[in-house]
Amino acid sequence: MWARVENGVVIEIINFDPTGCFTDEIVTQFILCPAGTHQGWLYANGTFTALTPPVAEVQPPTTTDRLAAVEAAITALMGV
Repeated sequence: MWARVENGVVIEIINFDPTGCFTDEIVTQFILCPAGTHQGWLYANGTFTALTPPVAEVQPPTTTDRLAAVEAAITALMGV
């Protein structure tokens, strides 16, 4: 597999040698890469690195939110 890298970011993946298929300028942007490399990965110092997606900060429900949910469930069960 070959990765086209611009500014340290993989922007394209192909499964054939790019030589003769693209202009020389574009061919120089391709680097032989290991299987499993994906667009968006980073490339620096000869190493491809997958990005770690940001983890959204999840706020636990407040006591008020929990009480409201319980009250709504009781109301629904009672048919009120």
